[in-house]
Amino acid sequence: MRFVLDTNILIKAFNNQSPDCIALVWRFYGDSNLGIVFDSGERMIEKEYRQNLQHNEMYQKWLVSMSGCQISYMSGKLNAKIKSKLEKLGFHESSDQVFVAVALNSDKNLVSEDSDYGKGNEARANSPEKQEVLKYMTESLGLNVMDSIEGLRFIRQLAI
Repeated sequence: MRFVLDTNILIKAFNNQSPDCIALVWRFYGDSNLGIVFDSGERMIEKEYRQNLQHNEMYQKWLVSMSGCQISYMSGKLNAKIKSKLEKLGFHESSDQVFVAVALNSDKNLVSEDSDYGKGNEARANSPEKQEVLKYMTESLGLNVMDSIEGLRFIRQLAI
């Protein structure tokens, strides 16, 4: 099963030592049944990871352990209709749109704690506008958008 991990999950795991995020990312370590997905072409996800985590040794080791069969690449382009709808809902950051596109083009699993996705601890994550974005992604696009705790639970259920 492949997952798109938003950069904030990795920052919280490797830089901020968030227990839930650490537990989530280490589930991928050495488990060939789990993988992460990057965008092909411009490789915006890899660039964002590198920009935020390039000096973190634990992240580097984790990424090297994933190299090979646990990393795959999918298109990071949204079709015009979906892109337009997301932008009308206020989901306009191109980097965030890449994560959504990759999730749509893979196994539809996206883990984020970014309030723009209607996830995370910030009060604005629960605002009606952000919840409308989350509803569109889950109900109309069929994405499984999870925070770190939901992602961890989902992965544990896969092992059963």
